[in-house]
Amino acid sequence: MSDGDKPIPEVDALAADPLARWRFLNARRETVIGAIRARRGDEGDYWTARAAAPGAQMRVDPAHRFPPLDWLLDRVDAETTVLDVGAGWGRFAIPLARAARMVTAVEPSDPLRALLRENAAAAGVGDERLRLVADDWEAAEVSPADLVLCANVLMPLAEIGPFIRKLDAHTLRRCVIILRATAVDAPLVALWRAIHGVPYPRETTHADAFAALDALGIPAQVTLLPSAPIWAFGSPEDAARLARERLWLGPVGRDPHADRLLDDWLVTTLVREGDRWQIPAPEPRQALLWWEKG
Repeated sequence: MSDGDKPIPEVDALAADPLARWRFLNARRETVIGAIRARRGDEGDYWTARAAAPGAQMRVDPAHRFPPLDWLLDRVDAETTVLDVGAGWGRFAIPLARAARMVTAVEPSDPLRALLRENAAAAGVGDERLRLVADDWEAAEVSPADLVLCANVLMPLAEIGPFIRKLDAHTLRRCVIILRATAVDAPLVALWRAIHGVPYPRETTHADAFAALDALGIPAQVTLLPSAPIWAFGSPEDAARLARERLWLGPVGRDPHADRLLDDWLVTTLVREGDRWQIPAPEPRQALLWWEKG
């Protein structure tokens, strides 16, 4: 047998162990992005920076229904208790609180909790329907709920086994994990390499999460739903803003070479359709990984 035919233990282990593969993918991504941020002198917390200038996308219109929320609301009534783990600014927690008996929202980030409170007050949702818990999920002491929701939280976590087991242990009827089913950074892969000089470190996906659930003995089902377009904008400036954020570029002027590469890329990539600007990208999808209890 030639060296090329020999098995590689590390690769075999990653192929056989979904939890190890998840750890590897997130460690690699953290290493790459951490080096980029250190080189650029960026030491701030990502969500603190986002919450400092939230914009319209971090404001909640409780009457606005979108596919994952529609799916959830169809499974909630006035007697349902809900636990929203990683509730963020309340995108799901607030409309669910208007329909359910009680929503417990676990959110460790102070800036995001402040936004959640503002959004809840604007929607007329009080403490009797929405309880906030200021803890990491691993440390949170909360009661089990009929519906447990964890939306767009798992991807950056290194160890998801204990996290998921706690979700399952707190579920009375149904647990739902929401993840992107299409890679948000797909249009940026070539530009990432040109700017940073390293291959794009892919995020974990819903397929990786499904394999991890199977390894944990949880028989999840998968539902794919359409999602709002990510790479459609009201102006070229909005497109540049999102691209800079996803490329971890920091303020304009910090890296003039990267600025020029991004500007050139936008000129050749942006397409105008009516009053909107678009960057060609795969059709966005959300994945719901869910399972029943009892």
